[in-house]
Amino acid sequence: MWTEISVGAAQTREVLLSDGTSLTLKPGTRLTYPSHFTGRERQVFVDGQMTAEVAKDADHPFVITSGDVTVRVLGTRFELKSYSEDSNVEVLLLNGSVSLGIPSGDGRRE
Repeated sequence: MWTEISVGAAQTREVLLSDGTSLTLKPGTRLTYPSHFTGRERQVFVDGQMTAEVAKDADHPFVITSGDVTVRVLGTRFELKSYSEDSNVEVLLLNGSVSLGIPSGDGRRE
């Protein structure tokens, strides 16, 4: 079962996911996530801006998809800004490491 949260224009919202990952959603953000993670990846979908403190799990990477961009992490702290109406995506690494996948001109991810 998937849950969707939309944050109002003048609000922020804290979300604690089933794996212990903590997300702070900024104004105008939409988050879609499963009630429980299953499979090899812990995947969520974001349109907007958030700060994430990802719970470490080397066997199950945390994957954030926002439009054509995919951010993969094992356990780290970072900020993501990716609104669907903007052409730019910003990732600010606060601690740890992330892998950023974007499509190349032929549609493949680099």
